[in-house]
This record gives sequence, structure tokens and C-alpha cells, in this order.
Amino acid sequence: MISKLHPERWHGEYVYGEGYPESVAGQAAPFEIDITCADNNHFTGFCYDDISRRMEGIPAAIEGYIENDSIYFTKRYAYATYMSENGFSWAFPNRPSHDVHYTGNWYGDMYAGEWEIFTLVKDVDGSYVEQYCTGTWFIRKVLPETLQDRKRTNAMALLNKFFKRIFGKKDTY
Repeated sequence: MISKLHPERWHGEYVYGEGYPESVAGQAAPFEIDITCADNNHFTGFCYDDISRRMEGIPAAIEGYIENDSIYFTKRYAYATYMSENGFSWAFPNRPSHDVHYTGNWYGDMYAGEWEIFTLVKDVDGSYVEQYCTGTWFIRKVLPETLQDRKRTNAMALLNKFFKRIFGKKDTY
């Protein structure tokens, strides 16, 4: 669970569900959350995903809380986005972002649950249309030893390539 140690990094993915074009529904997208502040059961931080990376790398802000084994948080991008029928995302820097509401539960080593967006979108004729989209998600905490193991594995792979090229050996160890 989210502890009082800061910062904490979480990796996971969300899956596009109902309300999205067929070309996108069912597809998974990776995301990372950096918890920057936690006070009692409340937390804030930043989220990096495909959408925020297209916004000049500006992360989405998150704010939420934990109650028992349940988690609730809201993600808000720097500005509004819209996804076309072919799955292409459009950004509207002069409009405020919609909120993405996440709910979930703790399952042993991860949080998992559902997310939803309810927003009003201005149609071409100037009228507003309700848009409701849902999906699923999960996140796991990135443990320091996991990062260390990953660095060690990458370093060993580079060393093996180096020794193989220089000495013609298959493995160094």
C-alpha cells in the first residue's frame, strides 16, 4: 500500500473500455504515478501516460485517498483532450481538462479497479454532448531492489556483449 515514504513510484496500465471507438477499445496503455506527498490517507502526485507525453511531457496531476483496502483518486491533465473515431488524440490547450475518476482495491501486491470519465463535449453545431467513458486499471509499486535488479541485468547484458565482441566468448560468467 502507499506508505509515508516519499517519493514512491508506481507502474501499471489502463485499458480503454466502453465509450471509446472500436479501434481503441480493449487496448492497454502504460502509465506511471509518482506520489509526491502523503498525509494520513490522502496523497497527491503526478501521472505520466501516453496522453501526458503528447502534452509536451506535462504530467497529469493526481489527488486521492485510501480507505482500508480501497483507493480513490482523480487524474487531471494540463488541458482538454479528445479522441477521434480512429483513435487519434487531439489536444485543446485553451480548454480545461476533464477529470478521470479511479476507484480500486488492494490485491496482494497491486491496486486494481475501474476508471471513468464523464464530460460535456462541444459539438460542431455549438451544442454540448455528454460523453461517458470507462475502463480498467492496475498499478504496482516499483521497489528499490527491482530498479537495482533491472540496472544490474542491463549492465550484465552490456558486459556480455562487450566480452563477446572483444574476446569472442559467449558469456562472462
